[in-house]
Amino acid sequence: MVDVTTVASLGGVDTSATNIFPQLNSFNLGNISDLKFNIDGPILPGKISFFASGRFKKHDGHLYGQRIFHPNSFVWVDSLNDYRIDESVGLGNGFLPSADDSLDFFIDSLKDANAFDWVPMDWSEQVSGQVKVSWRVTPYIKMTYNRLYSDTKSQDYSHAFRWNPEGRSHSFNTRTGDLIRMDLSLNKSTFANAMYSRAINHYRSHLSPDPDFFELIVDDYKETGYSTNTLESSIYYVDPKIFNYAFGNNFYVSGQDMDVYSRKSIINTYKAEITSQVNSKHQVKAGAEARKTEISLVDLTVQLNPNTDFKALYLNPLISPMHDTFGGDGRNPIEVSAYIQDKLESDEMVVNIGLRFDHFNPDWKVLNDSEDPNYLSPLKPINTWFDTDGDGSISISEMDDSNLKSDQDRLKSNANGDSWFRTVDPKTQISPRFALAFPITESGYMHFSYGHFFQNPSFSYIYDNPEFEVPAASGISSTMGNADMEPQRTTQYEVGFSQQIGRDIGVEITGYFKDIRNLNSSEIKKSFIAGDRYGLYVNKDHANSRGITIAISKRSLQDFSGNLDYTYSISEGNASDPTAAFYDEESNIEPEKMLVPLDWDQRHTINGTMTYHPTNVSGVSLVFNYGSGFPYTTQFADTRTAFENNALKPATYNMDMRGYYNFVLFKDLIVSTHINIYNLFDVRNELTVYNDTGRSTYSLVPNYTPQFSGSRLNSLDQYLVRPDYYSTPRQIKIGVSVSIK
Repeated sequence: MVDVTTVASLGGVDTSATNIFPQLNSFNLGNISDLKFNIDGPILPGKISFFASGRFKKHDGHLYGQRIFHPNSFVWVDSLNDYRIDESVGLGNGFLPSADDSLDFFIDSLKDANAFDWVPMDWSEQVSGQVKVSWRVTPYIKMTYNRLYSDTKSQDYSHAFRWNPEGRSHSFNTRTGDLIRMDLSLNKSTFANAMYSRAINHYRSHLSPDPDFFELIVDDYKETGYSTNTLESSIYYVDPKIFNYAFGNNFYVSGQDMDVYSRKSIINTYKAEITSQVNSKHQVKAGAEARKTEISLVDLTVQLNPNTDFKALYLNPLISPMHDTFGGDGRNPIEVSAYIQDKLESDEMVVNIGLRFDHFNPDWKVLNDSEDPNYLSPLKPINTWFDTDGDGSISISEMDDSNLKSDQDRLKSNANGDSWFRTVDPKTQISPRFALAFPITESGYMHFSYGHFFQNPSFSYIYDNPEFEVPAASGISSTMGNADMEPQRTTQYEVGFSQQIGRDIGVEITGYFKDIRNLNSSEIKKSFIAGDRYGLYVNKDHANSRGITIAISKRSLQDFSGNLDYTYSISEGNASDPTAAFYDEESNIEPEKMLVPLDWDQRHTINGTMTYHPTNVSGVSLVFNYGSGFPYTTQFADTRTAFENNALKPATYNMDMRGYYNFVLFKDLIVSTHINIYNLFDVRNELTVYNDTGRSTYSLVPNYTPQFSGSRLNSLDQYLVRPDYYSTPRQIKIGVSVSIK
């Protein structure tokens, strides 16, 4: 079967929408392209079969900027002690103001004439594919090989770069996956499967549009700490000091994103399961899984300044607090789990009893002395020189170059006589699970479940700040990972009731409660340098979530089906963000000592779908969702005015419509047309709000901030129009597919 889809996009528009989303009223058939195909069939009938699919998807997005400036439109003029337009570069589309022109009026006149190019700023392009081969080795053994591939290129919207879109970084994400699975039928009541998979995910972000640009980053450095290789001057050619010219509430008028980031994960997974219907009442299921993840990371900023002779170089991450790396060995966490479950069925009830074992080894280390984190740049004198007289302090006579400790000396023994680092122990948990269901009417039943759940900390909180760097005299400016954190532990209870009404309607009511412990938080640690502090990730926060869901579903009878559910829930804790205590300390705010609404605390949600099939070859459906506002913390003039999450954002709602019609042209040829309309009513949901008003539409900042500052080329009111704060406007996709059997 071959399936090819071509898509066009069109958005609705009104006056306010045009101000928020410029170019929304422009009809562009090339805005979205979505081409898909799949093919399947036998290779050896009854033995080997295959399935293959591919997809190309391109989306220009709905957020646009104008190419008013190039990254190098401005140049520093020593005689004027100021920046001026470089006459050899000019503005976008080659416009060049004369000496008598006022630059701001010149730009405004060209903008009014729509003379600058509009550039999509949240575009993406993806190529993906899958190949699957199945082999029936014997009637009792089946082998499957699955290959997955996905490559995505994109650029994210940056409000500051709205007038200089060429200065943004490009993002690339390449994913590959290989999976081999064997299914075994041991007898009529017992079957098993074994699986091995290898998944690779490589995300890169850098200025160059070349996805392979990162390969130019070589881990080789001079004695000065700068890289031995120079990056291409055709890519990096602007002194980052230009950002000082357009600071605060100003669009960048020149400059380039100088950050280079790469994170690659290779995940090897081994998994096996067996299920056996022991007798008419007991079904036993058991399984085990082992996973090893190999993670590499490089996060650096390209340097282009007088110290580099204005050549594009980068510093050794081991000696620069600005840069991070996992080094050649990377990080290699190991996860192991196993479970056993017994399903007991009788006429009166169904009982599930299970036990799960989880083991997590981060394979990393923590500091033995939190006051002196970086052994390559020690702070305590006793970690720099040997204490030759054994008095516990370093005298002036001992501060001699011949008495210096080496890196290996410090690793063996710190100021307290311990090794500099301590390898952490693995974390384990045994989690019981229990579920019960029993009938209470002829067509209704009650169900209850109880369980403990184990969730490993995010790797970013374990391996953050991999060089253990806290710059001297930096105040409070750093966070540090902690490989010795405990996993998050959740205890969950659920009780519910289900009832069938008539032939086609079902009602279900479910209540739940979750108690969450060992949530990630941050703890302030003091450095040896007076006044220096940093945030260490720890397990300190806790939370709970409780709620009730009422769901009604209607099966497809008389050409109509649908479902509707409503959820009321409360999510509370003592912090949503693991870095909350760190930022409170940085802002001199007393940390929360009470339960507050969490960032994801949405009290009311409604979801519904309706589907109608007027004929056997056509159908139309509506998908609706509503959500009450998420919490946010009020501020005025960047100062918090109340406790965390004390106010609510506006509620959001959305409706999508989908329809299709199939044409059977020949016995083996079917042509299907479809239309998808997202955000049918073109609602402008406010997803991100200003903390001083709780709205996306306006802020109180103009009450105490001048309209013009810095380069004085845009007003504050212009800068405060944030299209990225709203949901995506209406989008219409029309497509056709062809199926050949």
